Amino acid sequence: MIKRIIGIWMMCAWIATAALADDDARISWQSLTPQEQKVLLPFAEQWDSFAAQRQQFLRDGARDWATMSPDERKDARARFQQWNGLSDEQRLRIRNRFQDFRNMSPDDQARIRRRMQWFRNLPPERRQELREKWNSMSADQRKQFIEKMQRRIEQRRERREERLNR
Repeated sequence: MIKRIIGIWMMCAWIATAALADDDARISWQSLTPQEQKVLLPFAEQWDSFAAQRQQFLRDGARDWATMSPDERKDARARFQQWNGLSDEQRLRIRNRFQDFRNMSPDDQARIRRRMQWFRNLPPERRQELREKWNSMSADQRKQFIEKMQRRIEQRRERREERLNR
């Protein structure tokens, strides 16, 4: 689950920053190694139209791909196919959530990562049970639940600060 989210977040980061590329730093197709060209072959015809930052992102991805195990490649393909299967609205929501996450304090990011790890370590049946419970909630119930959790988090933070200030 966390790998999927991280993969989606990475894709969102790439999409969000692609428009900010510096055209002077473009990478020519010919400057790619034969191995990079092989991995990036699906992009060959469009390569010159990509912004420099997108080219660099894809090049970095090709280099990462070369170091992946077969299982890691399989997982990456699955995440990419899942991303491609999302609607524009779903992708936008994910991009916004990713940006919200990046805007959080390092402590809050670490807390979320710990909670994701906790969730991932649950037995599959328990994860499914929690997903079903969440999906069965109305929008108002979800909002109330989130607010309740945010209050608990704030209370814990305050108690932690009090302990540190003693």
